[in-house]
Amino acid sequence: MKIPKLCKFFVASLLILFAALHGSFASPDVTIGLNPILENYVSMGEVDGVRLNVVDYGALRKSPDFKAALKLLKEYDPSDLRGADRLAFYINAYNLLAMKTVADAWPVDSIQDAGKDVWDRNAGKIGGQDYSLNYIEEEILGLQFQDLRVHFALACASVSCPDLRTKAYEGTTLNDVLDEQTRSFLRNPGKGLRIDRENKVVWLSPVFKWYEDDFNRKSGPIKFIMNYVPDDEKRFLESWDYDVKYMDYNWKLNAPAK
Repeated sequence: MKIPKLCKFFVASLLILFAALHGSFASPDVTIGLNPILENYVSMGEVDGVRLNVVDYGALRKSPDFKAALKLLKEYDPSDLRGADRLAFYINAYNLLAMKTVADAWPVDSIQDAGKDVWDRNAGKIGGQDYSLNYIEEEILGLQFQDLRVHFALACASVSCPDLRTKAYEGTTLNDVLDEQTRSFLRNPGKGLRIDRENKVVWLSPVFKWYEDDFNRKSGPIKFIMNYVPDDEKRFLESWDYDVKYMDYNWKLNAPAK
């Protein structure tokens, strides 16, 4: 049966209205202009023997795309975003503002050199309001979502932190991508997990110690890790016949050698 054009228009209008009211369609602004930045200024590299995605901060700070992304973030109101779209937006916002923190202070050797109280001071604007990196991480992402995988999506511009992806997070693919990020972090023996079978030691990222309370609320860090490692590593972890120790955290910048 052929549907009259007027009916098609009416149905389409209803769908658009429903999406606007319920947030069921992801806003194109969820990626906050990050993709051109991630594609052009983030690449695979190595710092202190650790393989990671590095950022060309010297070129980034001069980029029109970077300035455009910050402007979009400053003007965009995320209050209507829901669920995965909202979570993806704030992960992107954190990662963009962490890059801004370094770019504003460039040249530095560590994000911690960017100034006093770097985590708690104003890092930038979202929807016209000032936000700190800690506020986004703890008050928004930590309290509103409580998804442990987010710990492996936030890139704090350091060697030991989770890698920046070369594509922005989006609500439609977020669940699979967060799983991928967690596995990737744990696969990197210089960042997330290193198993010394001979000496029966499991070395973990300090992230698991810093956020131990978060992981303990969901059965503990080791049981969480078991969900994201290969079978041979899982079997070793299930033996519980080992000591758990924590790697040193390398705060050196995730940037190519100068």
